[in-house]
Amino acid sequence: MLSLNQYVFELQASLGHLDAETRQEIVGEVRGHLEDKARCLQLRGLSKEDSVSRAIEEFGQAQEVGLELRQVHGQGTWNEALLAALPHLLFVLAMSISGLWSNYLMPGQRLSSRAFDLAFVVLCLAVTAYAWWRRWPRWSAPWLGYALAVPFLFFIITVDSPLGILLAFFTWLIGCAAVFFWLADRDWATACLAAFSWMPMLWSLLALDEVHSRMEGPLMVAAGVVAALAVMAFVRGRRPWERMGVLLAANLAIVVPISWVSIFYSDYPGILIWFPRQPTPLSVSVSITFYVVVSSALLLGPWWFHALGTRALRLARR
Repeated sequence: MLSLNQYVFELQASLGHLDAETRQEIVGEVRGHLEDKARCLQLRGLSKEDSVSRAIEEFGQAQEVGLELRQVHGQGTWNEALLAALPHLLFVLAMSISGLWSNYLMPGQRLSSRAFDLAFVVLCLAVTAYAWWRRWPRWSAPWLGYALAVPFLFFIITVDSPLGILLAFFTWLIGCAAVFFWLADRDWATACLAAFSWMPMLWSLLALDEVHSRMEGPLMVAAGVVAALAVMAFVRGRRPWERMGVLLAANLAIVVPISWVSIFYSDYPGILIWFPRQPTPLSVSVSITFYVVVSSALLLGPWWFHALGTRALRLARR
């Protein structure tokens, strides 16, 4: 039977090449988590020794936990960075080819244009399944983010009833919330990396839907390139808050120009509903600021959702 100190010592030894400050932070978090779990078990009637032993057993073998923590907190390789950036580039490539096909090459042939979208969806699902087999390496987070959007898009296409779409939406939303909560429980920064596939990428696609075609394609490609570079910097980064700074900066660089174009180069200007449809300096400034704030909050959604959920669970156990 391992004591808490023995388990922490083995865990620290399994953290390998991580720098000393990061190892200390990880060990402190793990120790605190195990102590909280042991206290909860003591309240249920277990002895102090048995509660510590049960908490360690449920947390997992020190070597396996250390391996997962090295993958989460360690600096990713260039290969991992490229794998993480690839879905954003493929996403904008599929959308661009689909738009060119349906608008210029073979107008009206929607089935042919959808083939590129379908190929991207199948690839995302396949890579996500492979990542599950590999115990969710960090580079798989963007692929998972796109894969989570697939069920909702499927229901929109196949379900005709508004009520059916609404029920499907809430079912899908609950399932996604559970996935993001689980992912944030492992590492909140990686969960935000998965959310980056939604905000700003899928949002960009929706925001550009009514924009004039000559602006839509170049902006979507530019958004994909910015997102890919940001993801590569994220994977190569060392500190969680440094990584999140990169994602927030990329979100700003994508949302501001797309919001501007959706206001001035669209038949349906993206102005907030409490302003007149005719753009003014005030309405444009407030609308763009609103989009930046909301997109940033949603990008950080896994972090604050997990923090609130964890706090609620702790209060419920008291």
